[in-house]
Amino acid sequence: MAIGVGTGAYRHARLVVGRIDSGTPAAGPVIRAVRDELVACENTVIDCPPGTACSMTTAVAGSDVCLLVTEPNAFGLHDLELAINVLKEIGIARRGVVVNKSEKGEWLLRINELCLQHDMPVIAEIPYSRQWAAECAGGILPAEAAARGRHIWEEVRLAWPLL
Repeated sequence: MAIGVGTGAYRHARLVVGRIDSGTPAAGPVIRAVRDELVACENTVIDCPPGTACSMTTAVAGSDVCLLVTEPNAFGLHDLELAINVLKEIGIARRGVVVNKSEKGEWLLRINELCLQHDMPVIAEIPYSRQWAAECAGGILPAEAAARGRHIWEEVRLAWPLL
């Protein structure tokens, strides 16, 4: 099977997962299959592939809000700028940024400057943490891993309606 869609539940959330075989040339069909499986509800979160390829635009098209995740390095800054331009092009005005593996320095400053230029808030910074990475790799949800993780997801939750 080249693509597949599975569903499940966790606490009060319904989960829809798309799978694609390695080497399948286009992710669009699996993304559309996942979107077709979604039930209209108050909040839907679509976690999509990084970058600005067709798979990203297919995943975010028609969204009310888009949260971009970046890292403070040259590639993160470059990809963030491309993603911001894609969101503008497809008409997603409500958007924000989360910086993953955040460390103070030149790249973080440049990300903040870019976001200011595009009137986009940086709503949370996830610090680089081996403990958190190990807990998440062990199956603990990011919002439940390490004390700092709970605070970061609360920042995102509180900022979401303001985007």
